Amino acid sequence: RFVHSSNMIQILLSLCASYSAFILAEGVLGISGVLATVASSLVLADGVWPHIVSRESMEVAWHTFETLGNILIFFLAGSLTGKIMLDTSAADYGRLLVLYLFLL
Repeated sequence: RFVHSSNMIQILLSLCASYSAFILAEGVLGISGVLATVASSLVLADGVWPHIVSRESMEVAWHTFETLGNILIFFLAGSLTGKIMLDTSAADYGRLLVLYLFLL
């Protein structure tokens, strides 16, 4: 087992493993990076969990990465949607209102 101060090292190694799997699959092998990342996480989950010093710190770190990723994705989607909404006509807004009222 590792010592107590190696929590950050374990988190960074798991992060590097996921990025390495993605880059290797997408850039070198030309296959799906997302599926390679999922496969990498399954391998890590099967073999590494007994050796993790602090499960709580690992889970908190990955939940933080997940939250930051969701924030980034929804911010970008909102920015693109906002840009499109500026170019729509009043007739489109009217149709949208009719559709909304119909669905109520």
